[in-house]
Amino acid sequence: MSRKRKNVTNKDTERWASEWLKDWEKGIFRSFFDVLDVPSLGRSRRIKSTKTGRVHQLLSDLEYYVFLELDFDKSVLDIHEQFPLLPREKTIALSHELEIKHPRYPVTQVETVMTTDFCVKRECPESGKTILEAYSVKYASALDKEKCTERKLKRTQEKLELEKAYWNSRNISWLIITDELLNRTRIENLIWLFHCSRKEPGITSNISSWLNAFNACLQATTCWKLKTLLYKTAEICGVTSNTSVYLFKYLVWHQVVLVDLTKPLNLLHEYASEGIGINNREGVEL
Repeated sequence: MSRKRKNVTNKDTERWASEWLKDWEKGIFRSFFDVLDVPSLGRSRRIKSTKTGRVHQLLSDLEYYVFLELDFDKSVLDIHEQFPLLPREKTIALSHELEIKHPRYPVTQVETVMTTDFCVKRECPESGKTILEAYSVKYASALDKEKCTERKLKRTQEKLELEKAYWNSRNISWLIITDELLNRTRIENLIWLFHCSRKEPGITSNISSWLNAFNACLQATTCWKLKTLLYKTAEICGVTSNTSVYLFKYLVWHQVVLVDLTKPLNLLHEYASEGIGINNREGVEL
């Protein structure tokens, strides 16, 4: 996608949309824009997903936190970020119906191609059917009349109303996710785990023997400091302490080792053995 975001013309938007749709029709997804294309709120990131194998373009810390939840969620099959609301003519028509000014590019005042922060493919546990869900990610302060001007709040609400109308027209569920809906401790744990979520041939080849040793340690006592538990497991199965920590994080991320992520998870905390479980269900990928 072109980095040009100044003096945007209709030809530019038509070209961007055409290029994106050609890829989409081939089964190739890419974010409608790169993090370098637009201003970010906080820290923007390019993050490779364990689930999709793609690099995702995230424009804020909050988008990163939501991405972690989606990447961790077993029911989520695919994650599409910065998803374009195409055709552009649809959102323009809806803006006229709703009597809302359509977002425009600066200087040229050409109508933008609107995007939704996340469009997610999810498997329904009850029916097994695959559905799409769209999420707009906002800091709660951006929706609080006490923390932003009346004019800014109204404009934010108008854009969200337009976005909602687009997804309603496609019979796709659309939700707003704010930072207030996320559990901060859980997010900190997911950040800690995520960097060990990928298979490393020299490390993850030890999974079976490590799990056996880990389970034996759990049965040996009722309470462990996590560091002691992992180092003892390393000693039994003959791997380094660093490998043992990596395997623990990897297996928690992939939900083979089960812990309560709403409680702080770090090496210096003590944990009751009954608070740590092992998922023995068939179909759990190691």
